Amino acid sequence: MDKIVQLAGLEKTAHAILDQYSSSALEASVWNNIPIKHLEQVRAWIKPLGNFRIVYRGPRYDWLRSWTKKSDAVGFSVYER
Repeated sequence: MDKIVQLAGLEKTAHAILDQYSSSALEASVWNNIPIKHLEQVRAWIKPLGNFRIVYRGPRYDWLRSWTKKSDAVGFSVYER
């Protein structure tokens, strides 16, 4: 099934939250900078849609790292695999 059709099937509250965090066409992510408080709800919404990857965002204590531990995260981004 086409991803656009699947996304259109999400409930209105899902669209209200996720539309705020949509990535631009220049970015690889689908949604970015979503506050960590929405993590479980977003996971529930995207699980039936297919294969997505969540990358945690927040303070990095080592400038070479491109990721953050979940326990330290203040937000997250969602990428399509």
